[in-house]
Amino acid sequence: MSSVLVERLEPELARASSNFQVVRIMHSGEATLFASGRYLDRIRIDGSGTRFEERIAVLDSRAVDTLLAIPI
Repeated sequence: MSSVLVERLEPELARASSNFQVVRIMHSGEATLFASGRYLDRIRIDGSGTRFEERIAVLDSRAVDTLLAIPI
């Protein structure tokens, strides 16, 4: 994950974005790019703490191995 850019929208609401890259390492040691993209987050800040309201993963490509059940 890259550095995170945070922008305050309201006193109790912030928006954040960051880039990510997922590399799959096989038993043989071979590494291949599995997915890359960015996260778009909405964060609530109030008296009960700070929590994610929404996280969207935007992929750079549609070519993801769909036979795997791995959350990104």
